[in-house]
Amino acid sequence: MNPNYSDIIGRERPVHKNDGFDIRHPKMRRQLRAKQFAPFDALAGFQETVEEHQAVTVRPKLLSEGEREGINETLLQIQERFLAWKRDRKRGVPENTPVRVSVTFFRRDKRQEAIHADGIRGNTVRLDGDVTAFDAVSQALRVSGVLVPFSDIYEIGIEL
Repeated sequence: MNPNYSDIIGRERPVHKNDGFDIRHPKMRRQLRAKQFAPFDALAGFQETVEEHQAVTVRPKLLSEGEREGINETLLQIQERFLAWKRDRKRGVPENTPVRVSVTFFRRDKRQEAIHADGIRGNTVRLDGDVTAFDAVSQALRVSGVLVPFSDIYEIGIEL
């Protein structure tokens, strides 16, 4: 055997038609051949873990007493309008429209809290939508299906 392959360089690729080799090793379709060289994830879930560790999260900000009072006043207005909307809806008032708000709040990210282990972490989220629930007992409202605790609200406004 020649170690530098000089005996096969320059030769044509062998063609097998209906011989034993062709039967045992049929030619592979191009799509299947291409799949052999497609990239793959050698460590399943590794990329997601790296992205999770690189996610930027913040700690919740503290609001002043004045900011907190402003939010509480707006929440009282929302509660009044929400209760009136529910009452009118039960009576079948056709021009009844739900309370629409714009709210900015802190959403906790428990996975980031576990990764960093340095306290509460999350992101600030802005949400515009209809109030679908208002619970003064549990101190939360639901806006477009998202539960927003009163204590996590940074800004809230009623859209007219």
